[in-house]
Amino acid sequence: MNFEDFAQKFEVLYMELRGSVALPELPVTHLISQKMSELRRLYDRMDIAASNTPNRFAVKEKTRKYWMNLMSLEGEIKERKRQQEKTSVLKESSLARRKPEEVKINVDAELEYRQSAGRTRSSLDSMIEASEAMISILRTQKDSIKGIKRRVLDAANSIGMGSTVIRLIEKRSDQDMTIFFVGCIFLLVLLILLIIYI
Repeated sequence: MNFEDFAQKFEVLYMELRGSVALPELPVTHLISQKMSELRRLYDRMDIAASNTPNRFAVKEKTRKYWMNLMSLEGEIKERKRQQEKTSVLKESSLARRKPEEVKINVDAELEYRQSAGRTRSSLDSMIEASEAMISILRTQKDSIKGIKRRVLDAANSIGMGSTVIRLIEKRSDQDMTIFFVGCIFLLVLLILLIIYI
């Protein structure tokens, strides 16, 4: 089977599971868990097929989208299961008590928690997309800079520049690379500090 066949099967099974999860009265059962594991296996096979396709970059983008959908669905199923367990525990505890009017559910805190988790998820998704775009830009720039360096060295050799001048240029290139990596590490530490303190 090729990538497109796996992708089509994945989408059909994903939509079926998504429809099952969307029904609020339907409990998370063994059948849904079994379909979820089948969806994971199908994704793994699709990922292997994607690595064998000629247009890897576009296919990898599709598999990344499928992975995000899979993780989102898995999170919703886990959340639904947690809610169902919480509800059943609350029901059992309220039935065990003599005064059921004393049972209080803090809906505002739960709502705030969900909204915060949703905002965090969307901001992480946007950060991931921005970083992937930046990495692809850096890769293309790296390739073009390598080509330019090769042409400059060839031109310098044909002009008759000394090998010491060429070594100095290469040394400067290594220093620039060191400065770049130090800057990346500094930016990473700065982002982590911003995330922690904001």
